Formats: sequence, C-alpha cells, structure tokens
Amino acid sequence: MNGRKDGMASNAGMSRRGFLTGTAVVAAGAALGMAGCAAPQGKAEGGTAGASWDKEVDVLVVGSGTGAFAAIAAKDAGAESVMIVEKGDKWGGTSAISGAALWLPAIKEGLEQGSNDTVEDAGAYMTNISEGRGDAATIEKYAQSASEFAQWAAGLMGWTWSIGGMFRDYYEPIEGSRVFGRTASINEGSMWALLQAKCDEMGI
Repeated sequence: MNGRKDGMASNAGMSRRGFLTGTAVVAAGAALGMAGCAAPQGKAEGGTAGASWDKEVDVLVVGSGTGAFAAIAAKDAGAESVMIVEKGDKWGGTSAISGAALWLPAIKEGLEQGSNDTVEDAGAYMTNISEGRGDAATIEKYAQSASEFAQWAAGLMGWTWSIGGMFRDYYEPIEGSRVFGRTASINEGSMWALLQAKCDEMGI
C-alpha cells in the first residue's frame, strides 16, 4: 500500500509499519474501564456462528473497541481495504460501555492544564503495576506514542481533548503514578458513535 505524505506517519519520520504498530499499541491499551457512562452504539453486522470467510483485505482488525482507532489509522496511512470483525452484537464492544475515556499520559492538553506528567514516569508506572511482567518495548512504545496519537486522532476526527480530574491512576501510591492529567475524553459527543461514523465514511 502507499502511505500518505502528510499526517502522523510522516511527521514522526517513521515507516508505515512503525506507524501502524505504534497506533495499535496505544489503541489496544488506552480505553479505561469506567462502566456505565456510555451506551453501545449501533449493531455489529452478522455473527460468527457457522460463518465462512473468503474475503481478503490489506488490514484486518479484531474488535471494534479501541481497535477501531487502529483500523482508521491503517486506512489513513494508505491501506486500500480494511475490515473490522467484532464477536459481539454491538459496535464498540466493551469499550463502548466504558467511560469513553482514554489513558493518554503526558499529552499536550494535560500538560497545559497543570499536569506534571512525563513519558518516563508513565513508563515507570506501567512497569511497576505489571510487576516486571510487562513487555518493556511495548510499554516504552505506548508511553512515547500517546501524545502523537492524541494529536493525530484530534486532527483527523476534529476532536478536542478534555482532561478529567475525576479519574486518577488506579494504583497509587506507586512510582510514576499521577492523580491528574492522564484521563482524556472528547468534548464532541459519543466517542464510539463518532468512530463508527468515521469508519463508515472511510469505507472500513
């Protein structure tokens, strides 16, 4: 596939593979499990029971929750065909019934609103709460990519991020934890409804 010459991939000076990997890492881990704040949006098409598959695509994303970000990133980066498969009967999976907020450490909006967060502290926090069992490279990639992801998603979707003071890091006091600045939601409405609409618009 042909990558775009603008946007997140070129600004970072990384390969398409690196861009997609970074986006997938952030998307896979970003959703916060804050139940009861948003309803699932739409109905997933079809089901998996007894299904046979004969479709080929450039990029296949499993799960319509935060995986939707990875699908949109792939399409934005130049993939001609992208498909999302969802085992549930509702778009967004469990992410759509969470608080619709993302755990995004050291992003610009948080720092502007008074957070003293750093990429290094975010990495230390994830390492500490995993008690050394987390993959060091993935943790580092997540911490380093969160700010870039936030800027890319806001620009593509027309979003503005709101940094919540209601939710803090779950595990404290642990080295690297923060009580403010890492919980990001959007001001424009239901995140997963907007993600579904964007996927439809992009032919995903």
